[in-house]
Amino acid sequence: MTSEIMTTEKVAEGDEIFFVGLLPQYYNTRRNEPVTRFGRLALSPKEKIASPEGPIDLLFAECQSFPGNSGSPVFLQFGPIRQAGTIVVGGDRLMLLGIMKGYFYQRGKVNIHPVTTLELAFQENIGIAAITPVQKLHEILFSEGLVQQRESAN
Repeated sequence: MTSEIMTTEKVAEGDEIFFVGLLPQYYNTRRNEPVTRFGRLALSPKEKIASPEGPIDLLFAECQSFPGNSGSPVFLQFGPIRQAGTIVVGGDRLMLLGIMKGYFYQRGKVNIHPVTTLELAFQENIGIAAITPVQKLHEILFSEGLVQQRESAN
């Protein structure tokens, strides 16, 4: 997902998203199986969002995210119906939208640090997830320093 694709495809609030992550309350002895949570893109802010680590780029989703979900891949699902009165012919398409960063809690801040108790997380979570856009990951992975490091390793 690039900024150009977001514009061309008219990605907007209301588009379907989902992510696959861990459920800390459920784990097995031989293997952990992820859960899938579904939601909708709620806001694509045009400016950076204040956070404890300084201003950052975020997308907001109406989707439950809890401790253990941070780092989960978040996908945008282009379904068959995306605008009122319009039907898109063809199968569903998926694109990586970003990585789950955390969630907003009642005090209006982004929780990006581990919560000390799950009870606190469940009491304060307002159901809006914070997503780091995939463009930020691209910037990091293809930064000059990392490109040089990969080239020198070969």
